[in-house]
Amino acid sequence: MRILVISSCTGEKRCYRTSAVEIYTGGQHQHLMKGLEQVWNKFGKETIDLAIISAKYGLLRESDVISCYNETFAKLSEKLVLERSKALQIHENTEALIRRYDLVFFLLGKEYVWSLCGAFAVTDAVTQIFLAGENSKRWIPHNSHFIHASNELRRQFKTTHFDLKGHVFAKLCAIVCKRGLEVFETIKQNPHKFVDFVLDGK
Repeated sequence: MRILVISSCTGEKRCYRTSAVEIYTGGQHQHLMKGLEQVWNKFGKETIDLAIISAKYGLLRESDVISCYNETFAKLSEKLVLERSKALQIHENTEALIRRYDLVFFLLGKEYVWSLCGAFAVTDAVTQIFLAGENSKRWIPHNSHFIHASNELRRQFKTTHFDLKGHVFAKLCAIVCKRGLEVFETIKQNPHKFVDFVLDGK
């Protein structure tokens, strides 16, 4: 099974030219990378791929080399996000990428969900799971699954609103390392098992 995680850029960055996976230093990215590295170290780098939506560069693969920048979608109006997204071809590039995967996790804030510009023309064989806040729900594509990154979940994990999605995915990665890659197979068949796995292993 091919698995992809799509996350967002963070405001905190290293101030030099480096790969997309290295440049971001915000909490969500750091938690996410901790989890991914656990899985990569145990099962191999090919187990899960990573892509990042950047407000400057569009859809990035982890090895893409970029420079430090200040742009962000956070707090922009929907109109401005959509205009910028169209110029960066985020929808088209994301759609082309996720077609190659069986299971795709989106760890995105509201404005980054907007930047996707709606549903993707992919088959139901691509299971799309959005771990997102309630304020993103109405923009989540109809052919995907919404997992609520709720305040209750944040309290249970004693983390911040900004770090929650990365923190929860890192917990899922720890469960996968303990129980095996079958965890991802179960989530593909029943996406709402995502939270059950994470809470069982809290």
